[in-house]
Amino acid sequence: EDTSFESLALTHSRTWQFGTTRYDEPTSAVTDASGNIYVTVNSRPSSGSGIEDAYLYKYDSSGTFLQKVSPLSCCDFNYHLMSGVTKRANGPVYVTGLFNRDKDYMYIAKTIADGSLRLIEKFSEAVDSDGHPTLLRPYAIIASSPFEVLLLFSRSSYPYETRRVYLMQYSVTYQRVWWETYMG
Repeated sequence: EDTSFESLALTHSRTWQFGTTRYDEPTSAVTDASGNIYVTVNSRPSSGSGIEDAYLYKYDSSGTFLQKVSPLSCCDFNYHLMSGVTKRANGPVYVTGLFNRDKDYMYIAKTIADGSLRLIEKFSEAVDSDGHPTLLRPYAIIASSPFEVLLLFSRSSYPYETRRVYLMQYSVTYQRVWWETYMG
């Protein structure tokens, strides 16, 4: 039996710390044509309250902090999580994630001129005849062209043993163009 351990020497030119001094979990990152870095971070307060917020951080190409975008102001929620970020060329930053008010909502949002996030659309979990929710979980958002973004997410139904993955296309007018089962 081979019990050898191979170590990899990784070289890097720079390391940055993102987030706060609280419990932070980075979930996605993207760069733009100017080299700016956008990072989504889910943050839990050190008080242990369990209420999470999500933030979008922007850094320049040398790692200098430029901006912190606070959680969605549209919704009074129990928690807010971001799971994906993308940047369209010469356009806004888009994020996807979950927020919870009375149930989980998957959403797509974008940055606007004042730097805040504007909700484009939210999707609530459906409930089956026995009262079990259909779980929606966003994974990634992709700027696929100057006129659209793609949202990769999963949907699972009770007893939650199967999960179907979907790819949803949004046009520049922020309307759903089609839903497509990506894999079953």
